[in-house]
Amino acid sequence: MKKLLALLLTLALAFTLALPAFAEDPDPAMPVITRQPKGLRVRNGESFTLSVEATIPNGDEIGYQWYIVSSSLGRDIAKEDTAELTATIYGGQDYPYYVEVYNRSNPELRVKSNTVHVIGYFPISFWLTMGGLAYGVVLPSILFASFVVLFQRIVSLFQ
Repeated sequence: MKKLLALLLTLALAFTLALPAFAEDPDPAMPVITRQPKGLRVRNGESFTLSVEATIPNGDEIGYQWYIVSSSLGRDIAKEDTAELTATIYGGQDYPYYVEVYNRSNPELRVKSNTVHVIGYFPISFWLTMGGLAYGVVLPSILFASFVVLFQRIVSLFQ
Protein backbone atom coordinates (compact mmCIF):
# COMPACT_ATOMS: atom_id res chain seq x y z
CA MET A 1 0.00 0.00 0.00
CA LYS A 2 2.83 2.42 0.82
CA LYS A 3 4.39 1.70 -2.56
CA LEU A 4 1.12 2.46 -4.33
CA LEU A 5 0.66 5.70 -2.38
CA ALA A 6 4.28 6.72 -3.14
CA LEU A 7 3.71 5.96 -6.84
CA LEU A 8 0.50 8.05 -6.91
CA LEU A 9 2.20 10.97 -5.15
CA THR A 10 5.13 10.78 -7.59
CA LEU A 11 2.76 10.76 -10.57
CA ALA A 12 0.73 13.66 -9.15
CA LEU A 13 3.90 15.69 -8.56
CA ALA A 14 5.24 14.91 -12.06
CA PHE A 15 1.87 15.89 -13.61
CA THR A 16 1.75 19.13 -11.60
CA LEU A 17 5.27 20.08 -12.66
CA ALA A 18 4.59 19.22 -16.31
CA LEU A 19 1.28 21.12 -16.51
CA PRO A 20 2.81 24.58 -17.14
CA ALA A 21 4.65 23.15 -20.16
CA PHE A 22 1.25 22.49 -21.76
CA ALA A 23 -0.13 25.95 -21.01
CA GLU A 24 -0.43 28.08 -24.10
CA ASP A 25 2.09 30.91 -24.09
CA PRO A 26 1.66 33.92 -26.36
CA ASP A 27 3.77 33.76 -29.52
CA PRO A 28 7.20 35.13 -28.52
CA ALA A 29 7.57 36.56 -32.04
CA MET A 30 4.36 38.65 -31.85
CA PRO A 31 4.94 42.39 -31.30
CA VAL A 32 3.53 43.94 -28.14
CA ILE A 33 2.60 47.65 -28.03
CA THR A 34 3.81 49.07 -24.72
CA ARG A 35 2.78 52.72 -25.30
CA GLN A 36 -0.04 53.74 -27.61
CA PRO A 37 0.00 56.95 -29.71
CA LYS A 38 -2.00 59.90 -28.31
CA GLY A 39 -4.35 62.24 -30.19
CA LEU A 40 -3.60 65.94 -30.63
CA ARG A 41 -5.06 69.35 -31.53
CA VAL A 42 -2.81 71.17 -33.97
CA ARG A 43 -3.00 74.60 -35.63
CA ASN A 44 -3.41 74.60 -39.38
CA GLY A 45 0.01 74.53 -41.08
CA GLU A 46 1.92 73.25 -38.01
CA SER A 47 3.81 69.99 -37.70
CA PHE A 48 2.95 67.26 -35.22
CA THR A 49 4.51 63.97 -34.14
CA LEU A 50 2.77 60.74 -33.18
CA SER A 51 4.79 57.96 -31.57
CA VAL A 52 4.39 54.37 -30.45
CA GLU A 53 6.56 52.05 -28.37
CA ALA A 54 6.65 48.32 -28.92
CA THR A 55 8.76 45.25 -28.23
CA ILE A 56 9.02 41.71 -29.50
CA PRO A 57 9.72 39.27 -26.64
CA ASN A 58 12.12 37.10 -28.66
CA GLY A 59 14.17 40.14 -29.73
CA ASP A 60 13.27 40.16 -33.46
CA GLU A 61 13.44 43.46 -35.34
CA ILE A 62 10.29 45.64 -35.32
CA GLY A 63 8.72 47.27 -38.36
CA TYR A 64 6.10 50.04 -38.42
CA GLN A 65 3.45 51.06 -40.93
CA TRP A 66 1.43 54.22 -40.24
CA TYR A 67 -2.03 54.74 -41.69
CA ILE A 68 -4.33 57.72 -42.11
CA VAL A 69 -7.97 56.73 -42.25
CA SER A 70 -9.85 58.21 -45.18
CA SER A 71 -13.51 57.22 -45.42
CA SER A 72 -13.68 53.62 -44.25
CA LEU A 73 -10.31 52.62 -45.70
CA GLY A 74 -6.91 52.93 -44.09
CA ARG A 75 -4.37 54.43 -46.48
CA ASP A 76 -0.74 53.71 -45.71
CA ILE A 77 1.67 56.59 -45.45
CA ALA A 78 4.67 55.76 -47.62
CA LYS A 79 8.19 55.72 -46.15
CA GLU A 80 7.02 56.03 -42.55
CA ASP A 81 8.62 52.85 -41.22
CA THR A 82 9.62 54.29 -37.86
CA ALA A 83 8.18 54.47 -34.35
CA GLU A 84 7.40 58.16 -34.95
CA LEU A 85 5.28 59.86 -37.59
CA THR A 86 5.88 63.55 -38.21
CA ALA A 87 3.52 65.39 -40.55
CA THR A 88 1.99 68.81 -41.14
CA ILE A 89 -1.71 69.40 -40.84
CA TYR A 90 -3.64 71.34 -43.46
CA GLY A 91 -7.24 72.34 -42.94
CA GLY A 92 -9.47 72.37 -39.92
CA GLN A 93 -10.43 68.70 -39.92
CA ASP A 94 -10.25 65.53 -37.86
CA TYR A 95 -7.56 63.15 -39.14
CA PRO A 96 -7.65 59.60 -37.67
CA TYR A 97 -4.30 57.74 -37.61
CA TYR A 98 -3.13 54.33 -36.47
CA VAL A 99 0.04 52.27 -36.78
CA GLU A 100 0.60 48.58 -37.36
CA VAL A 101 3.65 47.16 -35.61
CA TYR A 102 5.03 44.00 -37.20
CA ASN A 103 7.83 41.49 -36.95
CA ARG A 104 10.28 42.11 -39.82
CA SER A 105 11.25 38.43 -39.97
CA ASN A 106 7.58 37.44 -40.29
CA PRO A 107 5.40 40.39 -41.44
CA GLU A 108 2.24 38.33 -40.88
CA LEU A 109 2.82 38.80 -37.15
CA ARG A 110 1.41 42.30 -36.66
CA VAL A 111 -0.65 44.22 -34.15
CA LYS A 112 -2.69 47.39 -34.69
CA SER A 113 -2.57 50.36 -32.32
CA ASN A 114 -5.56 52.33 -31.13
CA THR A 115 -6.85 54.85 -33.66
CA VAL A 116 -6.01 58.39 -32.54
CA HIS A 117 -7.33 61.68 -33.87
CA VAL A 118 -5.29 64.69 -34.90
CA ILE A 119 -7.65 67.65 -35.08
CA GLY A 120 -6.60 70.62 -37.15
CA TYR A 121 -7.97 74.03 -36.27
CA PHE A 122 -7.68 77.60 -37.47
CA PRO A 123 -6.80 80.20 -34.81
CA ILE A 124 -9.27 83.09 -34.37
CA SER A 125 -6.71 85.49 -35.86
CA PHE A 126 -7.10 83.61 -39.14
CA TRP A 127 -10.80 84.39 -39.25
CA LEU A 128 -10.36 88.01 -38.23
CA THR A 129 -7.71 88.73 -40.84
CA MET A 130 -9.06 86.77 -43.82
CA GLY A 131 -11.08 89.02 -46.13
CA GLY A 132 -14.10 87.49 -47.83
CA LEU A 133 -14.63 84.69 -45.32
CA ALA A 134 -17.69 84.56 -43.10
CA TYR A 135 -16.07 85.37 -39.75
CA GLY A 136 -13.33 87.41 -41.37
CA VAL A 137 -15.79 90.00 -42.67
CA VAL A 138 -19.08 89.49 -40.85
CA LEU A 139 -17.82 89.54 -37.26
CA PRO A 140 -15.72 92.72 -37.59
CA SER A 141 -18.52 94.35 -39.62
CA ILE A 142 -21.11 93.65 -36.92
CA LEU A 143 -18.79 94.96 -34.20
CA PHE A 144 -17.98 98.08 -36.20
CA ALA A 145 -21.66 98.74 -37.01
CA SER A 146 -22.58 98.31 -33.34
CA PHE A 147 -19.85 100.73 -32.34
CA VAL A 148 -21.03 103.31 -34.92
CA VAL A 149 -24.64 103.12 -33.68
CA LEU A 150 -23.52 103.41 -30.06
CA PHE A 151 -21.23 106.35 -30.88
CA GLN A 152 -24.04 108.15 -32.75
CA ARG A 153 -26.36 107.76 -29.76
CA ILE A 154 -23.74 109.10 -27.35
CA VAL A 155 -23.06 112.08 -29.62
CA SER A 156 -26.81 112.79 -29.91
CA LEU A 157 -27.04 113.06 -26.13
CA PHE A 158 -24.70 116.06 -26.16
CA GLN A 159 -26.39 117.92 -28.98
